[in-house]
Amino acid sequence: MKNNWLTQLVSYLSLFSLFLFFSPIEVQATTHDHVAVSIVMDTSQSMNEAGRAALQQEAFSFILNNLNEKDHVGFVSFNGEAVEQFEMQAVRSAENLKRLKTNRFDNIDNEGKTNYLAAIEMAHAQLSEMTMPGVLKVVLLLTDGDAGIETGKQAFTIETAQEKGEILAADQIRVYAVGFADEPSAETKTIVEMTNGKLERVNTAHQMRITWFEWINTLQQKEEIKKFVQNTQAQESVSIDLGSNQRETAILFASENPNFTVTPKLNADTVPLGKLFDQVQTPEYTLFKLKPESYLSQGRWTFDIKGETAVNVLAYTAPNLTLEVVSPRTQQQYNRLDNIPFEVHITGDIPEGAIVEAALVKNGKDVVKTQLYGNEVQQFTGEIDQDYLTGNHVTEVRVLFEDEVIAKQETRISISSLPIIKTDFPSSLSNFKYGEDIIVSTRLQYNGTIVKKSETIGIDSVRLYLHHEDGTTSMVQLSDDGLRNHGDIHQADGIYTGYVNLVKSGTVEAVMEASGQMNGKPFSIEKEVSTFQVNHSNNIRPFVTVDSIHGVPGSTVNLPIAFENKSYENEILYISIDSGFGTVLNESIQVPANGTWKEEITIQLNEDLAKGSMNIPVRIRSESELIQLSQSTLSFELRANNRLQEWGRMGSIWILNNRSWIVFVLAVPLVLIFIGYLLHAVLVHPKTLVTGRLEYFSRYKGQVGTTKQLDVGRLRKKKVIISFDEEDKEADFIIPETTSQYQIILHRSYEDGRWKFWDGYRALVKQLPLSDVILRTTRPGIFRLGSEIYTSSELHDLETFTTGSFVFHYYAESTDIQERDEGVDLLSER
Repeated sequence: MKNNWLTQLVSYLSLFSLFLFFSPIEVQATTHDHVAVSIVMDTSQSMNEAGRAALQQEAFSFILNNLNEKDHVGFVSFNGEAVEQFEMQAVRSAENLKRLKTNRFDNIDNEGKTNYLAAIEMAHAQLSEMTMPGVLKVVLLLTDGDAGIETGKQAFTIETAQEKGEILAADQIRVYAVGFADEPSAETKTIVEMTNGKLERVNTAHQMRITWFEWINTLQQKEEIKKFVQNTQAQESVSIDLGSNQRETAILFASENPNFTVTPKLNADTVPLGKLFDQVQTPEYTLFKLKPESYLSQGRWTFDIKGETAVNVLAYTAPNLTLEVVSPRTQQQYNRLDNIPFEVHITGDIPEGAIVEAALVKNGKDVVKTQLYGNEVQQFTGEIDQDYLTGNHVTEVRVLFEDEVIAKQETRISISSLPIIKTDFPSSLSNFKYGEDIIVSTRLQYNGTIVKKSETIGIDSVRLYLHHEDGTTSMVQLSDDGLRNHGDIHQADGIYTGYVNLVKSGTVEAVMEASGQMNGKPFSIEKEVSTFQVNHSNNIRPFVTVDSIHGVPGSTVNLPIAFENKSYENEILYISIDSGFGTVLNESIQVPANGTWKEEITIQLNEDLAKGSMNIPVRIRSESELIQLSQSTLSFELRANNRLQEWGRMGSIWILNNRSWIVFVLAVPLVLIFIGYLLHAVLVHPKTLVTGRLEYFSRYKGQVGTTKQLDVGRLRKKKVIISFDEEDKEADFIIPETTSQYQIILHRSYEDGRWKFWDGYRALVKQLPLSDVILRTTRPGIFRLGSEIYTSSELHDLETFTTGSFVFHYYAESTDIQERDEGVDLLSER
């Protein structure tokens, strides 16, 4: 229904006066994975005018066509009452969308008043069901005029719009409204502005399509890459570059005049178009939603438009990157003296060579920026030195590739001159035990002075927030009340203290927050003070590493004990035994953190300890009450011996423990002796052997007998015996048919020392010369050598001696003299 000008004027004046006292609550600009929309449609009587019902149904269908499968949608219609046409549900598939659209308006009649409040509350209830993370919640309102008042119903006034807007904004719900034909009401404008939404007036279905297409794609975090009007004459071609790093793309061709067609310039016989994009085609518009899983849906595309009309072309694409800005948060306050920390988590494939940067933006221009650096899980961090700036600013985190921004996310912050937080909270990388109590103190400083309550600065609250690994957060209120149970010593000294009980294990991020007023204006500041570990595994497992030990009463013994410590700190343990057995000398030991440690416990045994075997209990306790011992008592067997028994046992143990050295000490001399004998056999023994041969013949009364040979060298002996006695068992050679009864003996002049192995080493150091051959005869024998008579003499090569009735020629070599004289061919038999 339409408003007269007086009603409109009063509404605007009321709206203006309220904004003097209330300011909108800004809905945070957060990164989200999908959108949940509650379509709220006006079905009051005024919607029957000028074809608005058809426009209404067209808007409903167009909105559904532009949703993605992972989005959620609910539908509420309202006139005097609000009716839930279908509950909030996932879009899931094109088949489900078709089901939601089919016959949806068959039972909806445009009649009655306009109960905005009931409709908004029902949409609020639908969106409140969406509790999963990463969802953006939006009310899509379609109406044509004022908020009428049904009898007995609460009026939807500026005041109620203000109140409801604050509630929606607090729940991070936005309101996007389209007014059909008439100017939207002041109440509608109020609730849109309070929730950081959008408002547009449309007169035609064409305008409606353009508006909803832009809004929905913006909500889906797509960016506009093309927007123009193409005037076609019969046929025109348009080119759109979709880039190469998009996640989702939507292209709309829409005209106020029906009967035009759009065809992608790709041979459908080569690649089925259905594999590249989903297409919705009506006489008034053609919608393409390209599928990112096909590389053919990227790059530059050309579309042929047939028809004689003006066609609006709009293209939106979502980069294949999602930025979740953890810090700074929207509306966060910063001190002008502090750097601004940035932390952003990026999902998706970052192109090689891309950089991530953060910027502080004022009036659309970068004031200062810095590059952020990431780790293997694409978590990027850095800081901006904001150089004493003040006021409201926008921060932007961008991903740049080849100097082009391919993804970005922005937040709004405030920088002012505020106190700074100082705390004694333990530094990062600290480790604490599960269940441990720690005391934390914090103070606020301004211009180097501790802040106390004054006319200019007042502190309302100081809190410590602990963000746990499981996603939960606990809060500790710090106090300056002088109460010992809060850990505070002096009241109102500006130092706030509190006890923190660590009852959740894992990684904990500690953030200190302080709020109050400064110069009559509220402030809230926070500081990330630490990241630390709380370890639930605080147990120590002691165990004895031997079965038994031996000792003599009155002496000391060492008991080896191992400790498996799962605590992240060095722990102090106390060891004791019953005084009837003795005393532990090193009763206090320190066990290193997070590992296994072996310690020898020294025990002084009592003098009067009985002989024999006994079990002795060892008691163990921890200095810290938070440490759990797997067992507090260990037992070991002690075998008490007298000193003689102990010496014998220790000697046996010494031999067993040093048997390798003993074997080594004994084996080395034996090996050296053996080597010496080998050297003797190689270097000495061959030079002590008799070599060569003797040729002899008989000469008696002028008659000379046949020449014969004795190959003495063949025997390889140190002493060769030639006998004239056929019964001589010692003889190596016998010369028969003679009456002589003595021996001819040949041997070397060399004589072995006492230790043959030593002679071998001596020969190794100094080469041993070949010794002379000694010729001697046993009694009663003699021999003539030259002109002299001997019983013993040196015999040299080619010398001749006579003994008995025989003449002997000695050749140092064994070569057959006959073969040499006769010139025997040595190769004839080979």
